[in-house]
Amino acid sequence: MSTVPAPNSTTIRQRAPPPMVYALADRGAQLLRERGEIGLSGIDWGRKNLEAGRPFIEHQLEIADFEVAAQLSAERSGYHYANAEDIVSKSLAAAGLYRGNPFAFGVTVSHQGARHEIGLVPDIAFAIESKKGAQRNFFVEIDRGTMPITRADFSQTSIERKLRSYLSANHSHSSSEDSAGSSFASCSSQATTVASGR
Repeated sequence: MSTVPAPNSTTIRQRAPPPMVYALADRGAQLLRERGEIGLSGIDWGRKNLEAGRPFIEHQLEIADFEVAAQLSAERSGYHYANAEDIVSKSLAAAGLYRGNPFAFGVTVSHQGARHEIGLVPDIAFAIESKKGAQRNFFVEIDRGTMPITRADFSQTSIERKLRSYLSANHSHSSSEDSAGSSFASCSSQATTVASGR
């Protein structure tokens, strides 16, 4: 008579089902357009989904994991978590400034005597609001260990270039008259680059 070993953390982890991944298809996009969503026209969603490879899907899952963790942490600490859509509807859309991705912007970075025009599109934009109404905004870049820390060619993407770009954005926003006190701070961990602003 054979015995079955008691399950441990390793066997339980091996038996866990794979994460479910959902993607927007053409009919879903049509439904959202009919309900007034912005920016969902002119895209072949079926083809787009077929082109999504494993690295892209895993990156999207990391983004979702981070957002869920940030929201739960904020709410458990008594703060309000505002996602990108909340920020847009509260400020940019109300002011009539919504055009495409409102969190995409360009910045000029000087490196070794040369000026580089760099576009930044953070993976995540969110805000944390205290009970007293103070708000701190965050831009997050998720790197799964695939991006080099630095490169000899500054025109190629790297962690260093990302950080220097956000720092340059901090400087330009801080010195502009219409920034309303905006500022950015940047930090880096092993897998995530985060830029935050107030």
